[in-house]
Amino acid sequence: MMEKTMSPLLIRHSHIWENNLIFRSLEVTAITAACALLTKFAMKEAQRLSKWNFEPFKGNVPPNLAFGTLFIAYVSFALRTTKVHPLKNLHQFLTDILNSNNIVGDDTLIERNMGQYSKKNAIVAQLNSPRYNLITLNSTAITKDGTAGDQLLALLTGDPNNLSEERAARVLNQLEAQVFGDPTIDIQGFLYQVFPFATIGQDERVEAKPKYDLTVTADSFDVQVSRPMRIIHGTDTLAYLSLTVNLSIPKKEATPETASYTWAITEVKNFIN
Repeated sequence: MMEKTMSPLLIRHSHIWENNLIFRSLEVTAITAACALLTKFAMKEAQRLSKWNFEPFKGNVPPNLAFGTLFIAYVSFALRTTKVHPLKNLHQFLTDILNSNNIVGDDTLIERNMGQYSKKNAIVAQLNSPRYNLITLNSTAITKDGTAGDQLLALLTGDPNNLSEERAARVLNQLEAQVFGDPTIDIQGFLYQVFPFATIGQDERVEAKPKYDLTVTADSFDVQVSRPMRIIHGTDTLAYLSLTVNLSIPKKEATPETASYTWAITEVKNFIN
């Protein structure tokens, strides 16, 4: 089982944040130093022409107040502009990982997917909904008339598979939309550490369709489901991502089940102005 962690991604984001902060600090320092030098030369020339003493805390009050005001302005500029807007860091990070597959192993997903429709009748009725007409068997469409649940139950409990109804329900539960729930929560939790104000929602574009496939092999029942999603900030879409969940239930109950999910940023919007 692959380790369930996104720590390497957090490290990548941390490096981007640190590099941006260092670069911005150096840039602001250079600008502030240049402004200070220009002020020094300007005040020296003003002192020569006006005979006023511009030395701090000495001489005439008005020019020294002007000097103090300029100094405070420089400090204020440095404090404000050294900060890097988090959206800039996020945009750079999402662009940096664009089209990179992030794989997370979590074999507990199969058991957790048994929560809402654990009973045979419940999951069969759910999969008989017309929205599950898109389920494929070995990459081939099953039905167009809302009987996917019945057909798959018959396949799993009949020859040559001969699964018990309980075991068949375990396989069928991996083909229900709930399988996207835990991976989505995990990715949302990761994003919270990068940019707390971002959320994950479904991709609402017309061409964005979920896919559910059951592949029967000599040794196992393999489920692969995928769904296009998006990262949202308020009402704005920041990026699109793909989420694919792979689950494998061996025909031999003694053999361990395996599960993982893969997500990748597929498009980054230009949300930095």
